[in-house]
Amino acid sequence: MSVKVLHTSDWHLGCMVRGESRVQDHDAVIAEITAIAREFEPDLVLHTGDLFNGSRPGHEDLLRALRAVRNLSEIAPVLVLAGNHDAPSCFELLAEAVGAPPPQNDWDPYAICELPIRFLPKPCTATRGAVATYGSASGTPVRVGCLPFLHANRVVEGLEEITDFSATYTDKVNRITQAISEVVFAPADYGSTVAVWASHLHVDGVRTSSERQIHIDSNYATDASHIHAGYSYLAFGHIHMPQEVPGGRGRYAGSPIEIDFGEEGEAKGVVLVTAEPATRARVEVRPLTSGRRIRRLRGTLEQLDQMAAEIGRDICVVTVDDAPDDVESLNRAARDALPDACVVQVIDGRSPVAVSIDDLADDGEPRSEESLGTAYRRYLEEELSTRPQTDAEPQRIAELFDELLASVEAIDEPDPREAAELARLETAELVPPNEVA
Repeated sequence: MSVKVLHTSDWHLGCMVRGESRVQDHDAVIAEITAIAREFEPDLVLHTGDLFNGSRPGHEDLLRALRAVRNLSEIAPVLVLAGNHDAPSCFELLAEAVGAPPPQNDWDPYAICELPIRFLPKPCTATRGAVATYGSASGTPVRVGCLPFLHANRVVEGLEEITDFSATYTDKVNRITQAISEVVFAPADYGSTVAVWASHLHVDGVRTSSERQIHIDSNYATDASHIHAGYSYLAFGHIHMPQEVPGGRGRYAGSPIEIDFGEEGEAKGVVLVTAEPATRARVEVRPLTSGRRIRRLRGTLEQLDQMAAEIGRDICVVTVDDAPDDVESLNRAARDALPDACVVQVIDGRSPVAVSIDDLADDGEPRSEESLGTAYRRYLEEELSTRPQTDAEPQRIAELFDELLASVEAIDEPDPREAAELARLETAELVPPNEVA
């Protein structure tokens, strides 16, 4: 008897691309995912991390997330893991908001979970929620082993040799994965239960595309072949390019919309999983088409004008090959050529320096609020305009600034209680079969 799981990931609610909010795109694609869920009728909706784009999401994005998971929970139970962009404290707040705070060591991993929504803020032991069992329409249970994103600074001590950092991190992730899996497969009846692994990790051998590379480093990649062979499906978050993991046992669901220009042209989707006990799952990737696409365009003003109908309302960086001499005229000419598009940057094709228009609203007036990234781009343009002979690459400098900003925002201070919890996982202090501490 089969079990059905809908796997999605990396929504990055609150993200902006070159100063443009993605709110309307997220609303559209979340509605599309919900419609697919109604049609598919899964037994479990699994979100594998980076629900938000930063550790301090705004009120509107918190409400958007709550409404989305509540709508999905009317179809099937929802389980959301924290990613590297999600603050554990924020997930704990959301867990309280839905009436399902993380357990304090009294969680039974083998009892059928009746909670409609669960947020898992951080790596933990089985008796605190790292293993959960859900029912299904067919009567076959599905047991999920969970590992939210684990920052290297949680498991790598500062006194270790720097050359040992990656090996230490990978080894500890593997040991934690094994400890959780031993609980998943401990009961004698696991042969009649579908087992699913869910985590927010970088798997060795996958392809990456995002402009953000801070947390995507092959030095800290885990090996999917080290994960217990009994899992029917491995559900991963973290990499935005949708793809099968090496070995073919699972997938990265990927981001549902293009988060930045590194993802331009990627086919986004949601993963529909149908699985039976002790067998590899059948997987269908359902395409997602809602939301504006991201495009890089280049041409003369006449050529851009001819592209306008095809481009529509998409988000664009435009390089103009017959640009007017002054910045204001260049911006206006690009906007006039693509009247419906969201033009976030214009580049003079005859000059290496980009001309940002992030701070202009659609009516040409200054935006009421300016992000830190936009302010830095403004400073960068002004600074480089005084150095016409510079070899600096302003766009790459700005992207690196965004990466560093995202990295700082995403990391909470280590909690001593969390360190103790991870130590328990590493030493495999497991809950015995059908017994709860």
